Amino acid sequence: AFAVARGFPVVYRELRGTALGSFSVTKRVIRVKDDLPPLQTLKTLVHELAHALMHADPKVGEKRHLIELEAESCAFLVLHELG
Repeated sequence: AFAVARGFPVVYRELRGTALGSFSVTKRVIRVKDDLPPLQTLKTLVHELAHALMHADPKVGEKRHLIELEAESCAFLVLHELG
């Protein structure tokens, strides 16, 4: 509901490859692999939501490893706060 209220619909579906989730900048959609355990689903959703909130308008020259570090750090902090 939090993501949808901010204009980022969430879709749970089978994903190809090793990715557990993704965020489409062009479609503004968060995708989460549909067969994850509940805690991994939550972590992946928070990670992809961080991408949506921080990286929906990518800046020229942004480095992928920094973008991933930011999203992963957000996920860590949010889930740590939730216990």
